This record gives sequence, C-alpha cells and structure tokens, in this order.
Amino acid sequence: MKVSEHPWQTGLAIFGAWVLLLMLALLSRHLLAVDETRYVSVAWEMWLRGDWLVPHLNGEPYDHKPPLLFWLIHLSW
Repeated sequence: MKVSEHPWQTGLAIFGAWVLLLMLALLSRHLLAVDETRYVSVAWEMWLRGDWLVPHLNGEPYDHKPPLLFWLIHLSW
C-alpha cells in the first residue's frame, strides 16, 4: 500500500514518535531542587495523609497552588 492511500497512518506514526520523544525527555531529566522537589513533597504528603483537597507541606496547609497540580502528579505515579 502507498502512504497516500492511508494518510492517517502517517499522522499516527508522527504522533507516536512525538509521544515517545516527549516521554524520553521527561524521564531523562532530574527534578529541579527549588520548585519541583517542593511540589513532589506536597503531593507525597497528600498521598500519605489521604487528604485530596487540602495540600500540606511539613504539616502546614500549602495553599500556594490549587490541588489540581498535585492530582496530576499522582496520575503520573
């Protein structure tokens, strides 16, 4: 078959390659010490406490960011 007969296959292959490169880029980098480790700590404390609405950092409410960010971190785990 020619590529021109099924253009969606080409688009799907390009999208798959893009997703693969994106995942490799995300998995190959380390957490930045200032911000990202704090966000992971807040998400981890949410996980341990089982409190899914009010994020905490070191036992104190962390209201600097809405909980959506931490829910997304949990989805990646």
